[in-house]
Amino acid sequence: ANAGSPGASLIAWVVAGLLAWTGAASYAELGGAIPLNGGSQVYLSKIFGELAGFLFTWCSVLVLKPGSAAIIAIIFGEYVVRAFVGADVETVNPWINKAVAFGGIFVVTLLNCISTRVAARIGDLFMFFKFVALLGVTIIGIIVAITGHSSTGSANKEWKSGWFEGTNLDISAWAVALYAGLWAFDGWDNVRFFTHPVFNIHL
Repeated sequence: ANAGSPGASLIAWVVAGLLAWTGAASYAELGGAIPLNGGSQVYLSKIFGELAGFLFTWCSVLVLKPGSAAIIAIIFGEYVVRAFVGADVETVNPWINKAVAFGGIFVVTLLNCISTRVAARIGDLFMFFKFVALLGVTIIGIIVAITGHSSTGSANKEWKSGWFEGTNLDISAWAVALYAGLWAFDGWDNVRFFTHPVFNIHL
């Protein structure tokens, strides 16, 4: 939406992926140099002092993680409602999406209160479903691109040209598009919270 064209959005996607990779590579280097659990909090404490680490942890616990969970829950609610309602989802009251989102947060919280091991296994199961869904979307996209068939079954030639028509040249719109791409690649920094023994063996 912010890039303005399919080609521009793919460029923003690739740039966001490269930026995320540089962050992950930096964390791999830090993980080798500071083999401790805690991720960013430990790195900031070692480099800038305990106050910096504490302030990051305080901000993360009270603002970053709850805000991230809320956004993910709202997206989950929108997708679930869309799965049942279909194309008419725009006419649905937005509070229905938010109710489903709240229900998702409640269930996840309840599962973690009952057993963190069960919650972790359910998370692993959903991660597997996510990979299957991403693989399915990728394969279907490639098939549609090669054959040109749309959902109605008729051949579609529009995808072969005009990839950059309507590209937005506003730098602020590109910044928002890049931010959305970075959000899609988010999570690379979380692995350092708990996997340093295995990670450092491979290093």
